[in-house]
Amino acid sequence: MIGQTLGPYRVQAFPDTESGRWQVSSSGGRYPLWSPDGRELFYVNAASKLVAVPVDTHSGFATGVPVELFRTDSYNDSANSRPYDISRDGKRFVFPKTSGEARPTINVVTNWLQEVVAKVNAQQKATR
Repeated sequence: MIGQTLGPYRVQAFPDTESGRWQVSSSGGRYPLWSPDGRELFYVNAASKLVAVPVDTHSGFATGVPVELFRTDSYNDSANSRPYDISRDGKRFVFPKTSGEARPTINVVTNWLQEVVAKVNAQQKATR
């Protein structure tokens, strides 16, 4: 969970169980993601680096030393959702890469079936 009471967004453990809230990031963070085994929490820090924080939830909640893994600023960023995911085995991350080129366009065609039928009928008439 990310929270912002005063200052930059901070990564906090979620759900907020018996003892309250625990701050995980010290200098801001966003896009939190638990590892598949629940032993690490990942987030992107204010310097656009992916950070891994060891987490122990067996007897309360405790975090280890955060480790910066790699820069993420060359990947697509999303204001509305987490722009990355982790593999089921927890060994690889997937990020959409920014190509630097113009974004592709999407053409939406309505009534396409009528157009196909008309073209097929015209082709059948031409071959008779």
